[in-house]
Amino acid sequence: MPEKPKVLGWFKVFCGFMGLFHLLLVPLPLVLFNQPGLDFSPDERFEVLCLSAISLPLSLLFWFGIVWDYKPWHWIYGIVLIGLTLTSCCCFPVSIPLLIC
Repeated sequence: MPEKPKVLGWFKVFCGFMGLFHLLLVPLPLVLFNQPGLDFSPDERFEVLCLSAISLPLSLLFWFGIVWDYKPWHWIYGIVLIGLTLTSCCCFPVSIPLLIC
């Protein structure tokens, strides 16, 4: 059995952080819509609700990256998850080194 690459440990840390981040976005509408003095247009409400609705499935996808063990197809799954985070420039400092390693 070949030795597991060290990047898998960092990938699991990355998946844990991103899973937690997306999980914290799920109750976002409850927090934002109950703030006094904030008035949201219908379009803004729709955007916040869509962000919250997609955050739970994304959180589950990242948590699966932690739970699944080293398999040949795990590389493809990891590249897809890293590719999803490349849509945000805030994740570049973490995503690009993971892709290079």
